[in-house]
Amino acid sequence: MASSVDLLQQGIAAAKSGQKETARRLLTQVVEQDENNLTAWLWLSGVVERLDDKQVCLENVLTLDPNNQFAHKGLNQIQAQKGTSAARTPMTSMAAAPSRDEDRARTLPSAATSPDVEFWCAKPGAGR
Repeated sequence: MASSVDLLQQGIAAAKSGQKETARRLLTQVVEQDENNLTAWLWLSGVVERLDDKQVCLENVLTLDPNNQFAHKGLNQIQAQKGTSAARTPMTSMAAAPSRDEDRARTLPSAATSPDVEFWCAKPGAGR
């Protein structure tokens, strides 16, 4: 079985090359192995199809990093697309929502490894 680091790298490469189905499968495996993998949740948000699934991924990012600018921007765009401004609520339909572990050190992704949230939010009909 491949390590979560290998799966993450493969998933990001697949996402960057437009292979969404492969990226989705690989990144889902990563978050199933490590529900606290912030980078995997961010990239997964860019390759899932449904807005609700994107929202789950981004909410999980904010559970891990409440100040994450990519997740806030993505959620704002999702809410605009849905026509709502409802407050963020916990959702767990993708994989188990990450648990809070304040003692665990978290590494934040750099801009170079973070997905372009706009690539799925800016297109009309994206994620529907």
